[in-house]
Amino acid sequence: MWQIGIEVRKDMTARMLGIANILDGMERGAAARAAGMDRQTLCDWVRRYNQEGLAGLHNRPQGRPDRALTEEQEKEVETLALKEPEDNLVR
Repeated sequence: MWQIGIEVRKDMTARMLGIANILDGMERGAAARAAGMDRQTLCDWVRRYNQEGLAGLHNRPQGRPDRALTEEQEKEVETLALKEPEDNLVR
């Protein structure tokens, strides 16, 4: 767990360095190289910084999104999917 904290701080430091370089007047490509990233990546971080401030430079949670259906709704869908058709199917 401790190692993950260090990696996050390295990422944040690089992002802040890139932003600081741009604020100091450095060209974006040079600012990105100095911060150890490519120009487009830095531009993406600048956009998030402009929208959210320093908080936007944190990594966002990854993983599976919350469920769209409740457990009850999932069971209802499963029941309907497994149910035999009421009429004869014409093929």
